[in-house]
Amino acid sequence: MHQRLLIAFLALTVSSTALAQHDDESTPRIEEYDHNALPVTGFESIMADAADDYQYNYDSVLADIARWSESSFVNVSTIGNSVQGRPLWQLSITSPANIIVPRKVVAIHVRTHPNEQAVTYVINAMIDQLLSSDPRMRRMLEKVVFNIIPMYNPDGVELRLGRTNANGVDLEREWDKPSPAIEAAHLKTRYAEMMSSPTPINVMLNFHSDSRCDRFFVFHVASATSEAYAQLERRFIDAVVR
Repeated sequence: MHQRLLIAFLALTVSSTALAQHDDESTPRIEEYDHNALPVTGFESIMADAADDYQYNYDSVLADIARWSESSFVNVSTIGNSVQGRPLWQLSITSPANIIVPRKVVAIHVRTHPNEQAVTYVINAMIDQLLSSDPRMRRMLEKVVFNIIPMYNPDGVELRLGRTNANGVDLEREWDKPSPAIEAAHLKTRYAEMMSSPTPINVMLNFHSDSRCDRFFVFHVASATSEAYAQLERRFIDAVVR
């Protein structure tokens, strides 16, 4: 039962608030979608805020981390520092009591590309939902730990770059490099440690969006990926909503 709750939470919270530009007219526009049914608040402000891709900066995430860390469900640590020395913060969110072992582990990193600000609103809403008083969230956090890096490329955000870190490297292209950029090296080390632990990662999410956020989507259409991928995605969505 808790596995279905986890899948439903991830599917609804992530997919329903993800924003992206898409040329396919089958993708619903904001005014065509009943966003009052979404499990997060503040949806109307996303489009206005996204006009400045860098409005939510490193100081913003520090302020939110300070707020989130007041919860007994949150443990704050770092996986290392960026090129310019900014800590790469990680939140571990789970119940401090009545923990079921072994727990499911969800790992999420966000804001690889600095101008994809929409993902910030997705993860912030997700964290707020996890830390809410909703009894379903409390039950899930007894069985699941969320390890979340809310700003993976802080230098790029502060320098108002498009897709790169302070050294001009696209961190999304560093996974298979023998000597990756420092931020990617820290993340690979952290994930390798988690995978070799008694409670390895069950779900890993890498949040992205588009910098021109005048539409949103709840799933990828075939023209954006492939027909095979779209069929698998439809099967997943159908299984969740049953």
